Amino acid sequence: MNRTFIIVILIAISISADATYNKNKKANKLYEKGKHAEALSLYEEALVEDPDEKKLSINKGSAQYRLNDFTGAEESYKNAITVKDTKARADLLYNMGNVYNTQGDQMAQTGNQQAMEKYKAARDSYIKALDLRPHDRDAKWNLQLTQMKIKELEKQQQQQQDNKDKNKQDQDKQNQDQKQDKKDQKQQDKQDKQKKDQEEEEKKNQQQQPEDQQQEQKPQPKPQKSEEDMEKEEAMRLLQQYADDDKELNKPQKKMRALMGKKPEKDW
Repeated sequence: MNRTFIIVILIAISISADATYNKNKKANKLYEKGKHAEALSLYEEALVEDPDEKKLSINKGSAQYRLNDFTGAEESYKNAITVKDTKARADLLYNMGNVYNTQGDQMAQTGNQQAMEKYKAARDSYIKALDLRPHDRDAKWNLQLTQMKIKELEKQQQQQQDNKDKNKQDQDKQNQDQKQDKKDQKQQDKQDKQKKDQEEEEKKNQQQQPEDQQQEQKPQPKPQKSEEDMEKEEAMRLLQQYADDDKELNKPQKKMRALMGKKPEKDW
């Protein structure tokens, strides 16, 4: 970018303005030699003598710009914004565009969102300068470069906004998933608790059944026969064995004999 700054050369109109004119002329020579601090000092001295001279404010702003005092340069240019001379006003607007452009570059490097405002202010200043001086090639060139910076910055800001929106959507989805997971877990815990309570209730009911009902479920032991009962059964069996021979059973002797059993064998 061509950042050429224009120094306004004051023309002495009267003898009373000679001192101011000479200081401005001397300061301009120092400025052209790159001695911007010395030039600034003389411009300020001249402004003390003639504070209403707008062209001196323009020159002071140019020296401040060269010394990287962009805030001071902007203030000096604004103090001269009502300058009547068309050429001086075109120079002022061109220089202001350069100040805004440089401020925008600094802000863009640090991610300051106000960079866009500075670039747009620079663009407006170049356009106003071209309205007064349409064939100013430097102003046209700087205007094109500034417009490219604005488009690039708009692209970056749009991309940042898209990323921000996407991150928000992802975060919202993540939060929604977490809420659903908590809801599902809560439902699962509820089902598990219901199942556990049901199992405990069934277990409790089984433990509280009446003893007689529990006994019915258990196999009952068969009663053991006594010796007396066994002898009666044996007697009945013997009676049934001879039940067919009624005659024999009716005879007293045989009946007695059957009940007594055999006699012992004789001794040898």
